[in-house]
Amino acid sequence: MCILEAWLGTLQIDFFFQPIATYPGKYQWSGKPNLGDCSLEVLEANITFDDGLWQCQVTSSDFAAQDALASEEARLVVREPPKTIGIVQNKNKIAQGEQITVVDGQVRGHPAWTGHYCSYV
Repeated sequence: MCILEAWLGTLQIDFFFQPIATYPGKYQWSGKPNLGDCSLEVLEANITFDDGLWQCQVTSSDFAAQDALASEEARLVVREPPKTIGIVQNKNKIAQGEQITVVDGQVRGHPAWTGHYCSYV
């Protein structure tokens, strides 16, 4: 995630602009920060806690030095399967067995839905 050369300040990793501490089994260094490899491992990624913008930062070596560093943001995208699946039309969930008509271009989802259109008689 973050490789540094000749840095003197304090290293920190931010998630949505909030500092994150390393926690064994969750957030831990995959590189060697003392050698400038500040790559972070995110273990057991969770969509609630880990999906978003991450950034590596180093504070100034001295308040007058103005030598702080910040990497560009890296986006971590965590995917998980849906907990429930349903069809909604006009904000109402369609009951199982109810007949519907699907017109191409009206099916949306994230991740994108793929499947087969079927008609039951």
